[in-house]
Amino acid sequence: MIDQITKFVNVLNAAADGTPHKVIFSLRKFPSTTEYILIGDRLLYNKNIKLFHKILRDLLYGTLDVTCTPIGSLGAEPILFFDIHQFVWETVNRISDDDIEAICKDIDSVTVSKTKHPVKDFSLFSRDSVDSIVVFYFQVIPKPVRMFLEDFETTKRVHYYRSLIRMALLDYIKLEVISHPVPEPTSSAVTERTGTTQSPLALLEINLPKVEPMKVKDIIPPKTVREDIGTIPIVIEKQIETLLQGKTSEPAPLVPVDQISDGTRKKVSKVRIENLRKILQNIKQL
Repeated sequence: MIDQITKFVNVLNAAADGTPHKVIFSLRKFPSTTEYILIGDRLLYNKNIKLFHKILRDLLYGTLDVTCTPIGSLGAEPILFFDIHQFVWETVNRISDDDIEAICKDIDSVTVSKTKHPVKDFSLFSRDSVDSIVVFYFQVIPKPVRMFLEDFETTKRVHYYRSLIRMALLDYIKLEVISHPVPEPTSSAVTERTGTTQSPLALLEINLPKVEPMKVKDIIPPKTVREDIGTIPIVIEKQIETLLQGKTSEPAPLVPVDQISDGTRKKVSKVRIENLRKILQNIKQL
């Protein structure tokens, strides 16, 4: 559908300079064509004009191709013609709801953006408020089709799709399929591609910042991992009891003990014992 709309927009742009162009709709599987004359914004009347809504429907389905060729000046000024913008607007309205939903069945993930094409005839929008909302909703940044229905929940889906087709055919908005970026390969994918086994941690360490090693006295031994906050008072009480008795056994967990190079413990002052008692008292109050 998007490719077919692009072909139709190219035809309108080619005839925009006012040079008469022959617009040819041809079946892909059979040698059958239907022709119209387009001069700028004017679509000349002919006997096939009443079939235009069926031709446009088949174009959107992909069963027709559309091309145009310049034919030079006309012999006489055309007597009856239609404004192409008004005519396309009316023609899309004549396509049935079932056909509109079938044409747009996979459109929800398509991205919509406002083109630089100026809105030439606001009377189109005065006939259907959805058109004006659609044009200005996508004017600032491109958005997926589905976002409109999320923000305007009361809008009927078929009316919204019909408006998208009208505005895209008239080059007020652009429909695009934007591919999503490919995610970075996982560790397993790297292993399959390189044929080597590498742990996930090894992959992560590539971008890790360098950290200065910590001194032994600045860290808590592995045995002192805090698993339960409720055990802290018991540990501190044990620490105080050990200090008062002057024991030189291994220090209790959670409270680091200063050590001398020869491995013996420093003499603990009464001030430190009092500080431990204050910490214990504060924890119990919590």
